[in-house]
Amino acid sequence: MRRRRSFLHGVWSLENGDRIYSRTDIMARSTVGADGGRATSFTAVVKLNGGTGKFKGIRGTLFTTGFSDMKTKTSGTQTEGENWFDK
Repeated sequence: MRRRRSFLHGVWSLENGDRIYSRTDIMARSTVGADGGRATSFTAVVKLNGGTGKFKGIRGTLFTTGFSDMKTKTSGTQTEGENWFDK
C-alpha cells in the first residue's frame, strides 16, 4: 500500500470570464492486488476561497471521494458540499 498527500491551488474559469479560486487537499492510497492489478482510492477537500464577477465573495467546502481500478478500467467519484457568499 502506498499513500500520498497533495495540495493544489485552482482557478475555475467560467465561460463568461468569471473565476472561482480554490485550494484542494488530496489524500490518495494505491494498492496492488495478488493478480497484479492496481487500484487507487482518494479523498479530497476543496475550499472555495473567492472569485470574480458573480462569484466575488464565494466561500465553501466540497468533499470528494473516488476510485480507479486499472485492471477493470473503472473509476468513479462522488462530491457533496456547500457554498455561500460573504456580504
